[in-house]
Amino acid sequence: MENIDGLFNTEKNDERKSKTRQLLIVTTIIWGVLLLPSGFIALMSAMMFDAPGSEENGLLWFCFFSFLSFPLMCLFAFFGWIPYAYSNFKLAKLIALSPILSAIFVIVALFFLGAGGAF
Repeated sequence: MENIDGLFNTEKNDERKSKTRQLLIVTTIIWGVLLLPSGFIALMSAMMFDAPGSEENGLLWFCFFSFLSFPLMCLFAFFGWIPYAYSNFKLAKLIALSPILSAIFVIVALFFLGAGGAF
């Protein structure tokens, strides 16, 4: 019969739970602080389309949706506590860190938009 003590290794599980809890606390604070200013930026991002013909610029649409997605991803990150409550620590970390992907899109969009120079 196979030794099943490894399946219930509580020390390792407690360590993962502790590290995940610390990550969730830090990311909740960071995304909570960034939520309000990013929400205002997302609301004002529609003004990028004021210039005639700007609605045909694909890079501008990418920038617009990047700005729009960041506050939504910050809100989504708060749901990382749900898998944590069910001891699904990998999914909790993935959800808590998901706004980083949106932030990367914002940085890439601003970089290429700045290189193009025209709104």
